[in-house]
Amino acid sequence: MSKQKVERNKLIIKLYNEGKIDREILARLLEKGFDDYKNPKSISMIVSRLRKAGKIPKERPGSKEKRKIIKKQPSKIYKKEKIKTAKQQKIKKGIGKEYLPVTYYITEEMKWQLKSLAAKRRQQVSELIRNILTDYLQNV
Repeated sequence: MSKQKVERNKLIIKLYNEGKIDREILARLLEKGFDDYKNPKSISMIVSRLRKAGKIPKERPGSKEKRKIIKKQPSKIYKKEKIKTAKQQKIKKGIGKEYLPVTYYITEEMKWQLKSLAAKRRQQVSELIRNILTDYLQNV
């Protein structure tokens, strides 16, 4: 092993035994002039090799104390609002009215006619069908 790797490994072992995390070890290596590494993952690979060789302990010293401190601090948990689909809601609200989902079977030609008519009137298809059905039911 080259002299530079031996020095690097000694520094990594020293910092690891102080309880430093990989980012802190990387920052210190860069300060000392070891420019070979740019990513904390590369440090974790070296640490893994040193662990397998038995040169450093399996657990980072001081890591349990850090975890205890972190656990004592109040955590900020943000609850995400659940966005419900129309099927989950069962009822879709319009302007002052509640609409229920209904399924009807129509031909493909009727489907395209409804879509084009809704586009001409600048309405949604469901709004157009509601208007058609309302007009029909009032005239019956």
